[in-house]
Amino acid sequence: MKFERLRILLVTTPLIGLMAGCTHAEKRRPSGAPEDVLFQSRDFLPEGSFVRNADGPEFDTQGNLYVASPNKKGSIGVLKAGDSEMTILFDLPDGGASAGMRFSRQGHLYICDYVKHRIHRYDPMTGSLTTFVDQPDMNQPNDLTITADGTLYVSDPSWHSKKPGHLWKVSPSGEVTRLLTGVRAANGIELSPDESKLYFTESISGALLVLDLNGPADEGPRRLYKFAPDTVDGIRTDKNGVIYVARIKDGSIDRISPEGALLSRIPLIGKDPTNMTFGGPDGRTVVVTVRDRKNVEVFRADQPAR
Repeated sequence: MKFERLRILLVTTPLIGLMAGCTHAEKRRPSGAPEDVLFQSRDFLPEGSFVRNADGPEFDTQGNLYVASPNKKGSIGVLKAGDSEMTILFDLPDGGASAGMRFSRQGHLYICDYVKHRIHRYDPMTGSLTTFVDQPDMNQPNDLTITADGTLYVSDPSWHSKKPGHLWKVSPSGEVTRLLTGVRAANGIELSPDESKLYFTESISGALLVLDLNGPADEGPRRLYKFAPDTVDGIRTDKNGVIYVARIKDGSIDRISPEGALLSRIPLIGKDPTNMTFGGPDGRTVVVTVRDRKNVEVFRADQPAR
């Protein structure tokens, strides 16, 4: 297979080597990221590195940074550790496109396809791309989070229609269950560290909601925090359960406690952060895709990801 190369002038130096004994949560820190100056964002890739649709950043355990739609809608690229050029791995089949990707602990990259109502699975070891879920009842599968055993939870908004939005649960074998319906614009989605709670953003209202996965079957989500309408996107949690929320149009990553209190705001250079991922040998380096500047910013956190 012939790969396309997307030349990028790194603001930081190339990614450094992976520390021995790195666990799933201990992904490599980009060289040049602020050392232990916490919550101060800077450019990792320069402005204009990507097209406007670039989203879904995700590190693997080797320190390679995967990005959805870096050079055009529907492509999947990787900036390999030590490289200064992004490799375009493939385009999603049949004109598909993605905004959300996650690695499982089993080493597979799961890719939401919001155009074709699918979830794809990519194996970096073999280069194999397969369709894991093909579900016409999905509106626009947007983002996902994954449990330790490989169960997927998927957000499925309904941006431009009167259809309800959903949350879906997908078993490790690919069995699809509708977990929740009637959520118009479910967007960012993440689990608590103990996997007992599912957090998600509802973009139109600006709400951050939480669903108790061990609660009664008829118990719906409750609002944990209310932001301004149309200003929330991707989310992640750290090992203490703090929720990091990308504040699109507002130019920050906001940190919300598990109890629903605003802990702090991390100002960014750009105004439109869409999503983020944790990495580094200690798991405390956070990279953020920024839509308006078409690049990636980076800052150091005080705790690693869940």
